[in-house]
Amino acid sequence: MNVALIKNGNMNASIDTGWKQLHSGKERPSLYSIQTEWKSVTGTLDGTIKIYKSNSYESTKTATLMKEYSITTASNATDCEDLVINSPLEFIKVVYTKNNITAGTLNVILSAEIDDAD
Repeated sequence: MNVALIKNGNMNASIDTGWKQLHSGKERPSLYSIQTEWKSVTGTLDGTIKIYKSNSYESTKTATLMKEYSITTASNATDCEDLVINSPLEFIKVVYTKNNITAGTLNVILSAEIDDAD
């Protein structure tokens, strides 16, 4: 399973994906990977990307910050960031803060391995 949390996001504005439920029913991935790529970034390279998880089904989620990236290069396309998660994960949210970045493209892709066993 592959899910684009942010696809070709314009980095001239901050982005908040909001909480995304990853699955429903009894299908539970055993391993997740989140690949984060930015490219063609201009302006002052001082933006941040934060990836949060929650296992709360309440409307107000209890968030856990899993990873924070500082954007200090114009591109990481040849050496993308990869976050591997092997713990329970019901909801995910990505928050990009542009600060003084004026342009660029952001992609955040989640991959999950589904167990075949019932």
